Amino acid sequence: MTLRQILIDTGPLKGLLDAHDQEHEAAKLLFQRAEDAGLTPVCPHPVLLELHRLLMYRKPARSNAVTRAHNALEAVCHAYATSYPDELDLKAALSLLKRFTDQRITLTDATIASMATRATAPVMTFDLHHFSMMGSEVLM
Repeated sequence: MTLRQILIDTGPLKGLLDAHDQEHEAAKLLFQRAEDAGLTPVCPHPVLLELHRLLMYRKPARSNAVTRAHNALEAVCHAYATSYPDELDLKAALSLLKRFTDQRITLTDATIASMATRATAPVMTFDLHHFSMMGSEVLM
C-alpha cells in the first residue's frame, strides 16, 4: 500500500514540538489522525524557516532558545522528509498573494498551498480558513 503525503503547516509542527504551546495536545491529535488515515507527513522547506524563527523568538524568551530551535530542527529533519518548492510553486504562491490581498496570508502559507496543489496532497494545519480559501484540502 502506497501512503499518501500530507504537507505539514508550521502551527501543528510547532505545537507538536513545544510542550508549552497552547496547541500541543491538538497537534498530537492531528498527527495521530494523519497516521490513522495512512497519510505520510512531509515538511515543506518554508516551514523549517518559519519554525526556526518562531522557536528562536518565542514569548516568553528563553535563555537557551538558540539551542532549543536547533535541536527542534534536527528532530524535524530526522523525522520527516523535506519537500522543496520549485519555481512554479513560487509563481503560484505569488499569484495567490495577489489574488487575496484582503487576507493576511503569508508567503509561507501560499507556498505550502501551491506545493500541495502540485502534489495533490492535503495540508495539516490549524488555519482552515486561509488554506481552504486557497483551494487546499485540509486535515485539521
